Amino acid sequence: MRALHFILIIFILTSLSWLSGCKENPDDDIVPVYLEDFTEYVPTSKSYVASDIKRYVQGYGLTDLAALVKYDIKVYKIKYKTAFEGDSIIASGLLAVPVPKEKSDAFPMLSYQHATMTTNAESPTSNPLGEVTAMATYVASTGFVVMIPDYIGFGSSSDKFHPYMIKKYTVNAILDFIRASKEFIATEKPCKINSNLFLSGYSQGGNATMAALSAIENDTRNSDLEVKASACGAGFYNLNTFRNWMVSQKKFDSPYIIAYMLRSFKQYEDLAIEDTLVFSSKFASVIPGMIDGTRLANEINTMFGTLDVGELFNDDFENDSTLFNKDKKYDALRAVYTENSVPVWNLGSDVTLYYGKSDMIVPNEQSLKILSEFRTVGATAKIKVDALDNLDHKAAEIPILAKSVSWFKKY
Repeated sequence: MRALHFILIIFILTSLSWLSGCKENPDDDIVPVYLEDFTEYVPTSKSYVASDIKRYVQGYGLTDLAALVKYDIKVYKIKYKTAFEGDSIIASGLLAVPVPKEKSDAFPMLSYQHATMTTNAESPTSNPLGEVTAMATYVASTGFVVMIPDYIGFGSSSDKFHPYMIKKYTVNAILDFIRASKEFIATEKPCKINSNLFLSGYSQGGNATMAALSAIENDTRNSDLEVKASACGAGFYNLNTFRNWMVSQKKFDSPYIIAYMLRSFKQYEDLAIEDTLVFSSKFASVIPGMIDGTRLANEINTMFGTLDVGELFNDDFENDSTLFNKDKKYDALRAVYTENSVPVWNLGSDVTLYYGKSDMIVPNEQSLKILSEFRTVGATAKIKVDALDNLDHKAAEIPILAKSVSWFKKY
């Protein structure tokens, strides 16, 4: 009898195992690996009701986007695990989901990568009602599950210096937030999702979007993710050619970007270079403490006291491009620029490169050059450019977000 009882138990366990493997939706059995914690965000000054969202979007003159608004939304602050400096770290981001009207409603996912920020107070989870963050969360009302990662160094990881333009850490933060968001939806079930994933981002986020897409399409470790289409807005795709353009200008409106990269590369890429090989010697005492997490971009730019390229930078760095591109003292900096740029590949999904035609911070050359390079490797049918008239770098961000959503809706 004891032997018969043992056989019966084995048979039952085997049958249960077989039945669980035949479930229609295996995602129901996801064991959280990335998701750490979440809290629902309840706004105090802005509504998450569809009718109010529509009025807000119409107030920006975004009539095409407003016409797509349909759903009430809910917004969550998500904490999740991602890799950082040989260990895991708890990062964070905002997740906005539509409130389904029908039980059968299933929504695509959209990861939005934000532009450069210098303080934690600007980050998505610290400032959900910030202008761009609010608009990105409101996109959920058009029928997308919207994910907005803080990036490492902001939100729950604000005790770390932001690894600005460090490609590997940016990609980790984005892809693992997508995975954590999927786990959240599978476990908490605020809505259903379908198989479509879209990527969009602006400025630093444009580079981040392209880098994330590259990691998904070229690294088999990310085969669990598949992208339908990506919108890359005004990104720093090639840092060496960005430097070449910048030093050819009489003035540059955002020198803080170069200081931000320099500190980040020195801290996270072990770049052993004196600040005065990049900036003029008169800034030697200012640069080390300039990017400290408390100053906004405009405040940092003011610390230079000039936007004149000739006054800002070391003569070897800015006057003689041949010297910069050949002198050994700049070898390590050029290598770091190359490492954190995005090389082209034969695209497996559609990409639109957006930019404002009046942008004098990230030039249209960045988009047009990478467009040409993608075409050279055979991706002509997968990539296009959409340039917006009369918009500078700041003014173009929200209109580009709106255009990308309308484009995604065609899939």
